[in-house]
Amino acid sequence: MMHRVVLTCEGGLRARHFLRCFDETGRELWSFRLAQPRAMTQAGGRVFVAEGNRVVALDEETGRPLWKTMAGPFGAETLLADREAVYAFALGDHSTMAVGPRGTSGHLTALSALTGGRLWQHRFVPGLREISLAEDRLFAVQYQGASHGYRRLEIDRRTGRGVSQWFELSNGAMVAVATPERAIAQSSSASTTRLRPLRLAR
Repeated sequence: MMHRVVLTCEGGLRARHFLRCFDETGRELWSFRLAQPRAMTQAGGRVFVAEGNRVVALDEETGRPLWKTMAGPFGAETLLADREAVYAFALGDHSTMAVGPRGTSGHLTALSALTGGRLWQHRFVPGLREISLAEDRLFAVQYQGASHGYRRLEIDRRTGRGVSQWFELSNGAMVAVATPERAIAQSSSASTTRLRPLRLAR
């Protein structure tokens, strides 16, 4: 049974960060202190957390650290995992725009879930907007510029190489969610936010 693991921040101005694991009754099983946690995920009886530029793996039952690995030059802002690999995603420049996607480049790294060894790493320019795992398939959304819009990449989990499909987007819309079968576009006005399904271009 997968236990419930949460990130907590305690202590006000001098905050301390912990991973805490609870069983189905709410009893705390273990805790693990972290310095700079950024993201967390669980898979295959393990807990994976991005801390600074590293990814740390813990045993879900005991909280015992299993391995620590550098995730890349920018660490990880998003972590996804299956039983075989951990996928760490980070923006290349950590810039923020009020409207539109963030960053000019994105780094995606795959680590072995068992050992933490690097399986592959790729830098995407223009940057990726998000990554997702669905039905054992890895997807990413990549912004191609104002004249080209977005494309969905299905990324080969063995090599990190991607095959794309283009989205049809109206002006000002952004991709909010991408799944194997469809994507959802988000557009906003002064008072409302609208979501609509997208047709994937062939």
